[in-house]
Amino acid sequence: MFSKPISASPTGKSHTINSSYQIRFFRIVEKIQFEGGIFITEKDYYQAGKAVYMIQNMNQTLNQPFGDGAHILYVNGEYRDDSAIGKLMHDFNCADADDMHYGLLAERTRYLKENSKGVNEMYRTMDEVEKECYEEGRETQAELTAINLRKLGLPLEQIAHAVGFHVEKVEKWVK
Repeated sequence: MFSKPISASPTGKSHTINSSYQIRFFRIVEKIQFEGGIFITEKDYYQAGKAVYMIQNMNQTLNQPFGDGAHILYVNGEYRDDSAIGKLMHDFNCADADDMHYGLLAERTRYLKENSKGVNEMYRTMDEVEKECYEEGRETQAELTAINLRKLGLPLEQIAHAVGFHVEKVEKWVK
């Protein structure tokens, strides 16, 4: 439904190179005060040309905000102008550190692209992300298979053996 996020929320799981840089990023956009998550999308999903789309829970019956304080921000990764968000989106999509507006991002980009230690760090991080994605996909597939095998009437022990997970985990999936 949405474009693939290229960044994730400060409270959720995200794949960042260095958590101190993630914290600094959120300080750059600290003028936006809310509780929730930030997702930076590659494209302008709503195609309205806005920099940020704020989503909040609504009481549909009363047509009022739910009031739980939770919000989600979708930041348009295509957005460009001279505002802080416009410059930040430029930098996030910029391959050349010399063309970036924010020194912090330029510095990190140079390190990860031009310094041999930075390049190695990037490769290690990408390997970790690849392994995490593989494991998440493997577990999701195992869960779907376990549910289908249970519908066919197989006992939990056989299902656990077939999908390669402990019986306790399979039992949670098929409930």
